[in-house]
Amino acid sequence: SALTEPGSRLSGASALSMHTAQAFAGSTPTTLMSGSSTATARGFAEERPVSIAHRQDLAPEPQRMALGRVPTWKEAAFKEIYLDQFLPEVARDDAGDVLTAAHQAARGRKPASVRLWESCEFVTKVLRDMDSGGFDATVERAIGTMTYALQGAGELVLQMPLGVGDDARFENFLAFLMGRVRSMRAGDVMVIPGGWATAQKSTAASSPSATLSPLDDGQMLLYIAHRLSDEAFTFSIVNTGKGRDQHPKRIDPGSGELQSCNAVVLRDIPAEKLTDTCFWFILLRMAVYPNKYYTDEAAPMLIYNRILPFLNERSFGANFHGVDAEALDWQPICHTPDKSFSRLVLQALRTGMHMLGLTPAQATHAEAMLRWSLLKMTYNDLHLVPSLNSSDANLVRLAARQTAHLASKLNSAESSTAAQQLQDVLDTVTATYAKVTAIREQADTCTPPEVNVPSDPNSSKDAKLHWASCFPLFGRFRRDTEVEHLKGEAKVPPIQLPVELSLIPDRVTDFQEAAHALRHAAQLCTLLGNQAEHIKNSATLRCTLVTHLALRVLPIPLPLDHPQREEHCFWAGALREMRRETQVDHPGADPNPNPNP
Repeated sequence: SALTEPGSRLSGASALSMHTAQAFAGSTPTTLMSGSSTATARGFAEERPVSIAHRQDLAPEPQRMALGRVPTWKEAAFKEIYLDQFLPEVARDDAGDVLTAAHQAARGRKPASVRLWESCEFVTKVLRDMDSGGFDATVERAIGTMTYALQGAGELVLQMPLGVGDDARFENFLAFLMGRVRSMRAGDVMVIPGGWATAQKSTAASSPSATLSPLDDGQMLLYIAHRLSDEAFTFSIVNTGKGRDQHPKRIDPGSGELQSCNAVVLRDIPAEKLTDTCFWFILLRMAVYPNKYYTDEAAPMLIYNRILPFLNERSFGANFHGVDAEALDWQPICHTPDKSFSRLVLQALRTGMHMLGLTPAQATHAEAMLRWSLLKMTYNDLHLVPSLNSSDANLVRLAARQTAHLASKLNSAESSTAAQQLQDVLDTVTATYAKVTAIREQADTCTPPEVNVPSDPNSSKDAKLHWASCFPLFGRFRRDTEVEHLKGEAKVPPIQLPVELSLIPDRVTDFQEAAHALRHAAQLCTLLGNQAEHIKNSATLRCTLVTHLALRVLPIPLPLDHPQREEHCFWAGALREMRRETQVDHPGADPNPNPNP
């Protein structure tokens, strides 16, 4: 969609949402021909952030950051989305930043509940900023419903006493939650936080790497309730961390990649079970009251095998076998932890859209448009930063590349993405790359300020500050002692003898060639063993050499009762002769055999 000057008119698929138009402070409200859905507009009265259009020549100059006080790429969820598969677990802290161990110990971290709330708010803001053009009524209605549901999930995270064990707060929360669940109408979706809290050890508080809450030792989950009618619900559990081994897995038929389903939907649930306070008390108390018995093995077994089967009177595995197994949302397994819970929220978004009737292609299209909207917000913030360091520049470039990669997968006949939308994504990616390059070129070409050091210390009262002698602690950096004796003797480089593995032929035709192959193999194994410190994988090379010689080069003898043994057996053929030198050279052969045994 395109964004025109204030006071102009948009039409058709080029119209932005009403909230985007209201975000321009001091400008004339833009007339819209297509507004956002009713579900999206409900509950979103706050001012919307500025949206950057794909037509950069028509985009107005942004006035403030798209998501608040910091640029978009500084958000922990942004880094988790785009850097997740590129960073190891040890190089990341709870906020998603790449820090050293010393920085991790010195920097204050956020509890798991706060990180989940921030991710819900992050995804909700991006969803509200998405352009309404290009979606049909079903997709737009589903996006609006899930936006409202994720915002409600963030509110529930703040109200729920996660890991605290407060009886009064938990009772009030259950009363509030049951009022929300029982007031759901047909077609409504509600996202509820949950999981389990593991009691901390007594020595954990004194450790620099101690967790801030019992939920950091446990796991955060999201539950999705979808009301089909007055009598029936569907329920889904979303998990991107511990306990995910309870979810189904498969081998991708096309690529052979191991895939997992991070969300499982439970169907045919009577309404009286999900509106029962006892069920929610048993399910959510594991996240409220820490318990040392809620381990990574015991807690998932309790949730998946004891509590959830109560809903539809089926074992958990029966929910993804049979016909329903084809409707599962298979995703590549990510081996890095979901620190910011952004993957958890995005998976809940996809699962909720599936439960609302969207096809996998429509859900993928909506996710691609979300990433495109996030990239446009990043482009918006690039106009408001005076400089950009190399790490942030690489992160923004990586986000643009991944957005383009996801959009390229939508260029198929089954996709609901239009060709013009793909071109708009390409324009945004190109403009983002160009803006990052321009900012970095300006930083690289600017020379540092000139440092004027007076030659005469008495020329000014501040001139003495430039002299090292005025710093009393500078002498600690000096080492005037002799260091030549520390260099030691140079290590004599070893003389490596060549190992000619090509001496072993691919096949042998007589006994003499077989004996030479055996002799060469023995010599090569000796060279590899003596130079094991200098030749990598020496043992593997020797084992492979012997295996190749025994199974591929030397013929295998035929059985003694084989009918064609005399004609075709290499070792028993009557026409093959063995020389005396070959017989003597054979290891273990007697050089002076007794002619009359």
